[in-house]
Amino acid sequence: MMSGRSETIHRFLSDPFLFSPNRDEFKRVIYELGYTPYFHLEKALGDIAGMFFKEEYVVKVYYSDFMEFNHVIPIDWNADFVMNKTDLVLSKLQIHNALDKDLADFLALLLVDFDDSKIIELTSSDWGL
Repeated sequence: MMSGRSETIHRFLSDPFLFSPNRDEFKRVIYELGYTPYFHLEKALGDIAGMFFKEEYVVKVYYSDFMEFNHVIPIDWNADFVMNKTDLVLSKLQIHNALDKDLADFLALLLVDFDDSKIIELTSSDWGL
């Protein structure tokens, strides 16, 4: 049986998507509540995003709303915890020594519908992008 405070916290955390700019503090609290991290995501994107499980609850959180390679690119996360196609295209444009798989990903992304207005806006203000 959960206390009223714990139930309120779990209800808050059951929102499909959270933003927490303080990753370390968020992780401290979520671990104290008994949540378990999705370890593969922690390994791959632990500084950017996380997913935590406890019983029927799943908490998805991102710690940053931008990508920073050589340029800062704002990310438009969706409720399924996925970057949109435009942000994926922009992330692939940041790769300097692209491998065949990166080029294949980029070409495949060009075949799907994406919002070119964000790319035009960002590249028009930063020619290096």
